[in-house]
Amino acid sequence: MAKRLYTQFCRLDELEPWEPELFRRLKEEGFVFQNGVKYRLTKRGYVERLDAFLCKHPEPTNKSVAEPDQEKHLARLIGQPLNQRKLLDVKP
Repeated sequence: MAKRLYTQFCRLDELEPWEPELFRRLKEEGFVFQNGVKYRLTKRGYVERLDAFLCKHPEPTNKSVAEPDQEKHLARLIGQPLNQRKLLDVKP
């Protein structure tokens, strides 16, 4: 999963006791924009929650819940060489 700073996650079944109306709408529609907050149901049954002003696309009709400067493939970044040297190899 991509690294995210502001997105909050929970399972759909955890949401039901706290927000039954939001639970019902997410099950039916898969995306809800409510009070300036975007909610999206993932294929694995998780709910993503992100304030719209933090989104890359804050429009209420856009179903994207992407953060502005999100790293898309963190695993690829970890495996790439950084062309760094050990501290003891550097000559003053």
